[in-house]
Amino acid sequence: MQLAPETVRPIARAEYDRMVSLGLFEDDERIELLYGVLVRMPPQDPAHSVVVQILTNRLVLALASRATVRAQLPFAASDDSEPEPDIAVVPNGARERRISSSKWRTRPSARIAC
Repeated sequence: MQLAPETVRPIARAEYDRMVSLGLFEDDERIELLYGVLVRMPPQDPAHSVVVQILTNRLVLALASRATVRAQLPFAASDDSEPEPDIAVVPNGARERRISSSKWRTRPSARIAC
């Protein structure tokens, strides 16, 4: 079933974060906010999980003093998206700048590797 575009109301990242904090989703439900739309994500394939773990370990060792490697964690990409990339490489200090700021950046401060 398709909905007419005028009937769809995008969700802002702040609203999505509030929904998560209120526990509106099942614990085992994998959902990401992408461009204002809630997207149900499929379960992870075991082979995919192994590759993510190997890459994470290698990147942590290679970038230890230059960046933070985040595996499968939410990333505030924009006001309407909060994906959970397999791997993100975040420059050192980026997290601290976001925490000390009253607003999240509207431009990504990480490079998505996977």
